[in-house]
Amino acid sequence: MALRQQIKPNRMELLKLRKRLKIARRGHKLLKDKQDKLIQELQALLKEEHGLRKEAETDFENSLALFAMADAEMPADSIEAITSFSSLTTKLNLSSQPILNLKGPKFQVTIEGELFDYGFASTSGDLDLAVSEMALALEKMTELSEREKAITLLAYEIETTRRRVNVLEYMLIPQLEEAEKEIVMKLTLIEMENTSRLQRVKEIIRQH
Repeated sequence: MALRQQIKPNRMELLKLRKRLKIARRGHKLLKDKQDKLIQELQALLKEEHGLRKEAETDFENSLALFAMADAEMPADSIEAITSFSSLTTKLNLSSQPILNLKGPKFQVTIEGELFDYGFASTSGDLDLAVSEMALALEKMTELSEREKAITLLAYEIETTRRRVNVLEYMLIPQLEEAEKEIVMKLTLIEMENTSRLQRVKEIIRQH
Protein backbone atom coordinates (compact mmCIF):
# COMPACT_ATOMS: atom_id res chain seq x y z
CA MET A 1 0.00 0.00 0.00
CA ALA A 2 2.81 2.46 0.92
CA LEU A 3 4.60 1.70 -2.34
CA ARG A 4 1.49 2.36 -4.41
CA GLN A 5 0.92 5.69 -2.63
CA GLN A 6 4.47 6.85 -3.44
CA ILE A 7 4.26 6.16 -7.21
CA LYS A 8 2.63 8.72 -9.48
CA PRO A 9 0.56 7.35 -12.38
CA ASN A 10 2.58 8.56 -15.39
CA ARG A 11 4.62 6.87 -18.11
CA MET A 12 8.00 7.86 -16.63
CA GLU A 13 7.11 6.24 -13.32
CA LEU A 14 5.83 3.18 -15.17
CA LEU A 15 9.19 2.78 -16.93
CA LYS A 16 11.04 3.17 -13.62
CA LEU A 17 8.73 0.67 -11.97
CA ARG A 18 9.22 -1.90 -14.71
CA LYS A 19 12.98 -1.48 -14.42
CA ARG A 20 12.80 -2.09 -10.65
CA LEU A 21 10.59 -5.11 -11.25
CA LYS A 22 13.06 -6.54 -13.76
CA ILE A 23 15.95 -6.07 -11.30
CA ALA A 24 13.91 -7.60 -8.46
CA ARG A 25 13.04 -10.68 -10.55
CA ARG A 26 16.65 -11.10 -11.63
CA GLY A 27 17.84 -10.71 -8.04
CA HIS A 28 15.26 -13.27 -6.91
CA LYS A 29 16.53 -15.81 -9.47
CA LEU A 30 20.17 -15.25 -8.49
CA LEU A 31 19.38 -15.64 -4.79
CA LYS A 32 17.32 -18.76 -5.52
CA ASP A 33 20.23 -20.28 -7.44
CA LYS A 34 22.59 -19.34 -4.62
CA GLN A 35 20.27 -20.92 -2.05
CA ASP A 36 20.11 -24.17 -4.08
CA LYS A 37 23.91 -24.35 -4.32
CA LEU A 38 24.28 -23.67 -0.60
CA ILE A 39 21.83 -26.46 0.20
CA GLN A 40 23.69 -28.88 -2.09
CA GLU A 41 26.99 -28.00 -0.41
CA LEU A 42 25.39 -28.38 3.03
CA GLN A 43 24.06 -31.84 2.16
CA ALA A 44 27.52 -32.92 0.97
CA LEU A 45 29.13 -31.59 4.16
CA LEU A 46 26.55 -33.31 6.35
CA LYS A 47 27.35 -36.60 4.63
CA GLU A 48 31.09 -36.06 5.17
CA GLU A 49 30.51 -35.03 8.78
CA HIS A 50 28.48 -38.16 9.46
CA GLY A 51 31.23 -40.39 8.05
CA LEU A 52 34.02 -38.58 9.91
CA ARG A 53 32.09 -38.74 13.18
CA LYS A 54 31.71 -42.50 12.90
CA GLU A 55 35.42 -42.91 12.04
CA ALA A 56 36.54 -40.64 14.91
CA GLU A 57 34.30 -42.43 17.40
CA THR A 58 35.59 -45.83 16.21
CA ASP A 59 39.25 -44.77 16.45
CA PHE A 60 38.67 -43.25 19.89
CA GLU A 61 36.87 -46.36 21.17
CA ASN A 62 39.61 -48.62 19.77
CA SER A 63 42.26 -46.49 21.44
CA LEU A 64 40.53 -46.63 24.82
CA ALA A 65 40.12 -50.40 24.53
CA LEU A 66 43.82 -50.81 23.70
CA PHE A 67 44.82 -48.52 26.58
CA ALA A 68 42.70 -50.71 28.90
CA MET A 69 44.40 -53.86 27.61
CA ALA A 70 47.85 -52.29 27.93
CA ASP A 71 47.03 -51.14 31.46
CA ALA A 72 46.04 -54.69 32.40
CA GLU A 73 49.26 -56.12 30.97
CA MET A 74 51.66 -53.59 32.50
CA PRO A 75 52.58 -52.89 36.15
CA ALA A 76 50.20 -50.69 38.14
CA ASP A 77 50.30 -46.97 37.34
CA SER A 78 52.82 -47.51 34.51
CA ILE A 79 50.66 -45.81 31.84
CA GLU A 80 49.90 -42.91 34.17
CA ALA A 81 53.63 -42.44 34.82
CA ILE A 82 54.45 -42.56 31.08
CA THR A 83 51.75 -40.05 30.08
CA SER A 84 52.60 -37.70 32.99
CA PHE A 85 56.11 -37.11 31.66
CA SER A 86 55.31 -37.05 27.95
CA SER A 87 57.38 -34.61 25.89
CA LEU A 88 54.72 -34.26 23.21
CA THR A 89 53.25 -30.83 22.45
CA THR A 90 50.31 -30.11 20.18
CA LYS A 91 49.86 -26.94 18.13
CA LEU A 92 46.76 -25.86 16.27
CA ASN A 93 47.14 -23.64 13.20
CA LEU A 94 44.03 -21.89 11.95
CA SER A 95 43.56 -20.69 8.37
CA SER A 96 40.63 -20.40 5.99
CA GLN A 97 39.38 -22.29 2.96
CA PRO A 98 36.70 -21.28 0.42
CA ILE A 99 33.21 -22.78 0.66
CA LEU A 100 31.34 -21.25 -2.29
CA ASN A 101 31.30 -17.53 -1.40
CA LEU A 102 32.12 -18.15 2.27
CA LYS A 103 35.37 -18.59 4.17
CA GLY A 104 35.38 -21.79 6.15
CA PRO A 105 37.94 -22.72 8.80
CA LYS A 106 40.98 -24.88 8.10
CA PHE A 107 42.51 -26.53 11.17
CA GLN A 108 45.96 -28.09 11.12
CA VAL A 109 47.19 -29.96 14.17
CA THR A 110 50.94 -30.38 14.53
CA ILE A 111 52.31 -32.84 17.06
CA GLU A 112 55.87 -31.99 18.06
CA GLY A 113 58.12 -34.48 19.78
CA GLU A 114 58.41 -38.25 19.59
CA LEU A 115 55.04 -40.01 19.58
CA PHE A 116 56.49 -43.10 21.24
CA ASP A 117 58.71 -41.33 23.82
CA TYR A 118 58.98 -44.28 26.18
CA GLY A 119 60.99 -47.45 26.42
CA PHE A 120 59.64 -50.42 24.47
CA ALA A 121 61.22 -53.06 26.72
CA SER A 122 58.92 -52.43 29.68
CA THR A 123 55.73 -51.56 27.81
CA SER A 124 53.03 -53.55 26.07
CA GLY A 125 52.62 -53.63 22.31
CA ASP A 126 48.98 -52.68 22.87
CA LEU A 127 50.20 -49.33 24.23
CA ASP A 128 51.87 -48.57 20.89
CA LEU A 129 48.68 -49.43 19.07
CA ALA A 130 46.64 -47.35 21.52
CA VAL A 131 48.84 -44.29 20.94
CA SER A 132 48.62 -44.74 17.16
CA GLU A 133 44.83 -45.06 17.30
CA MET A 134 44.57 -41.95 19.48
CA ALA A 135 46.66 -39.97 16.98
CA LEU A 136 44.28 -41.09 14.19
CA ALA A 137 41.28 -40.14 16.33
CA LEU A 138 42.77 -36.67 16.89
CA GLU A 139 43.25 -36.22 13.15
CA LYS A 140 39.67 -37.27 12.45
CA MET A 141 38.29 -35.02 15.22
CA THR A 142 40.19 -32.06 13.73
CA GLU A 143 38.60 -32.70 10.32
CA LEU A 144 35.25 -33.17 12.05
CA SER A 145 35.59 -29.76 13.72
CA GLU A 146 36.22 -28.18 10.32
CA ARG A 147 33.08 -29.74 8.86
CA GLU A 148 30.92 -28.82 11.85
CA LYS A 149 32.00 -25.17 11.70
CA ALA A 150 31.48 -25.08 7.94
CA ILE A 151 27.99 -26.58 8.42
CA THR A 152 27.15 -23.85 10.95
CA LEU A 153 28.31 -21.12 8.53
CA LEU A 154 26.37 -22.62 5.62
CA ALA A 155 23.21 -23.06 7.68
CA TYR A 156 23.34 -19.38 8.72
CA GLU A 157 23.97 -18.26 5.12
CA ILE A 158 21.08 -20.42 3.86
CA GLU A 159 18.73 -18.89 6.43
CA THR A 160 19.85 -15.35 5.52
CA THR A 161 19.43 -16.07 1.80
CA ARG A 162 16.03 -17.68 2.38
CA ARG A 163 14.79 -14.54 4.15
CA ARG A 164 15.92 -12.36 1.23
CA VAL A 165 14.27 -14.69 -1.28
CA ASN A 166 11.02 -14.60 0.69
CA VAL A 167 11.05 -10.79 0.93
CA LEU A 168 11.45 -10.53 -2.84
CA GLU A 169 9.03 -13.34 -3.67
CA TYR A 170 6.19 -12.56 -1.27
CA MET A 171 6.53 -8.83 -0.64
CA LEU A 172 8.52 -6.65 -3.03
CA ILE A 173 7.77 -8.34 -6.37
CA PRO A 174 3.98 -8.67 -5.70
CA GLN A 175 3.88 -5.01 -4.58
CA LEU A 176 5.69 -3.87 -7.72
CA GLU A 177 3.43 -6.00 -9.93
CA GLU A 178 0.32 -4.59 -8.25
CA ALA A 179 1.62 -1.04 -8.60
CA GLU A 180 2.40 -1.68 -12.28
CA LYS A 181 -1.15 -2.93 -12.91
CA GLU A 182 -2.62 0.07 -11.13
CA ILE A 183 -0.54 2.57 -13.14
CA VAL A 184 -1.41 0.83 -16.43
CA MET A 185 -5.09 0.90 -15.47
CA LYS A 186 -4.97 4.60 -14.52
CA LEU A 187 -3.08 5.52 -17.69
CA THR A 188 -5.62 3.60 -19.75
CA LEU A 189 -8.47 5.48 -18.05
CA ILE A 190 -6.71 8.82 -18.61
CA GLU A 191 -6.20 7.95 -22.29
CA MET A 192 -9.85 6.98 -22.64
CA GLU A 193 -10.94 10.23 -20.99
CA ASN A 194 -8.67 12.25 -23.30
CA THR A 195 -10.02 10.43 -26.34
CA SER A 196 -13.59 11.02 -25.20
CA ARG A 197 -12.82 14.71 -24.57
CA LEU A 198 -11.31 15.12 -28.05
CA GLN A 199 -14.32 13.49 -29.62
CA ARG A 200 -16.64 15.89 -27.79
CA VAL A 201 -14.52 18.86 -28.89
CA LYS A 202 -14.65 17.67 -32.52
CA GLU A 203 -18.40 17.23 -32.26
CA ILE A 204 -18.81 20.78 -30.92
CA ILE A 205 -16.63 22.15 -33.72
CA ARG A 206 -18.73 20.35 -36.36
CA GLN A 207 -21.94 21.72 -34.93
CA HIS A 208 -20.61 25.30 -35.22
